[in-house]
Amino acid sequence: MTRAVLVATVLLLGAWPALAQDQFFDSNGVRIRYIDRGKGEPVVLLHGNGGSLQGWIDAGIVANLERDYRVIAFDARRWDSMRFASSIISA
Repeated sequence: MTRAVLVATVLLLGAWPALAQDQFFDSNGVRIRYIDRGKGEPVVLLHGNGGSLQGWIDAGIVANLERDYRVIAFDARRWDSMRFASSIISA
């Protein structure tokens, strides 16, 4: 394998998660990112502690699970992205 082919392969494999199309839904005026991949029994991944669904992708967890399961993962609703967060906090 030539060096150029090897570099191109590594770049494509590394960029694969980024190539997946993001999906979104509206949650009371806040746009929430999610993924829905694979087929089979559903597995829902919920992150915490300041992470994001990208952590599941970067760690290879989604890629491993989607071989045998339907994987659904959401980004958490973030206070800093909510248009009405200040009104809730000040209420």
